[in-house]
Amino acid sequence: NVIVECDRTLTTEFDGEVVSRLLITHLHSYATPLIRYDIGDFGKLHEGCPCGHNGPTISHIYGRGKHFLRHPDGRFIPFYLSTRLLREAVDFEECRFRQDALDTITVQIGGRETLDRDEEERLKATIIAATDPAFSVVIKPVREIDWSDNPKRLFFSSSVV
Repeated sequence: NVIVECDRTLTTEFDGEVVSRLLITHLHSYATPLIRYDIGDFGKLHEGCPCGHNGPTISHIYGRGKHFLRHPDGRFIPFYLSTRLLREAVDFEECRFRQDALDTITVQIGGRETLDRDEEERLKATIIAATDPAFSVVIKPVREIDWSDNPKRLFFSSSVV
């Protein structure tokens, strides 16, 4: 019922595989033009399945493009950082990462009013090791994170297109 394609002009690498933005075309157009929908997911499209199925399959589905950082050079890179690793650097109750500018990652650390210099440097080093030194990391300790702009409480979001 659908045509699945990959936009190979927009790719990134995740777990050693090159993944592309998936495009879906619904075949029930009812006399309207066929429209490709960018569903926001990244994955890998194969002509046949390694299991032997003779037909297109999708693998290595990473997820929404909004879960990727836009690198200052224009490419996407996956943003994967565990809270366990973050808690090894600094103690906190909750956290939120945002990319509101091309070269900046802003981190809110909830349950803290301040961080000492060593904690901030450890946290920045952890984040840069998981992302890229091209990013500036801004750390904002807050008593409580204001989630009113997104009640889903997303760990990471990027508004950079």
